[in-house]
Amino acid sequence: MTPILDTERLHLRPLAPRDAEALFAIMSDAAAMRFWDWSPFREVQTVREVVASQLASMQAGEACYWAACLRGTGHAIGTCDLSDIDRHHGRAEVGFAFHRSYWGNGYALEAMTAISDYAFSGMALARLGAPIPEAGQAPVKEPGGEALSGEAVPDEEAAGRAAEPARGGDLSITASAPRRPAHRGRRD
Repeated sequence: MTPILDTERLHLRPLAPRDAEALFAIMSDAAAMRFWDWSPFREVQTVREVVASQLASMQAGEACYWAACLRGTGHAIGTCDLSDIDRHHGRAEVGFAFHRSYWGNGYALEAMTAISDYAFSGMALARLGAPIPEAGQAPVKEPGGEALSGEAVPDEEAAGRAAEPARGGDLSITASAPRRPAHRGRRD
């Protein structure tokens, strides 16, 4: 079950079918999709299918997907996830995507902090990974534009090296070749 997570400025609620149109505005933008494993989408119907697949993954306990909303509005300005959850090995992948008009305000960092707290404390996971298509690039930035600290390492090295300790577990940003699962969600 995907819990509701609240931060100072954001309300992270479980993704819902009604979010597809707001997510299309993000997922059709090449800049917003730069660090995703998918090319920008051209049809809102495809995003509806992705959301439906993500909802099925949530029901099966395989992932958590959130609509990131400004507190008090209910309108999705982004999406965040914990996917590829492996409870046996205590790890998962994290991801996010925000509408470009909200970049530079620290929303991704705020959301990922809440999600990592939930993953490490609420789910007792020990490791979170964030695969990115190009080695050495850090898409998460602090307010004001500074990149978060951390080291991008190839997947085969990630198991033995943590890029940045994070609240009781390890956050490793791993570089990997783009993968295209059949409508399984992922990340900004």
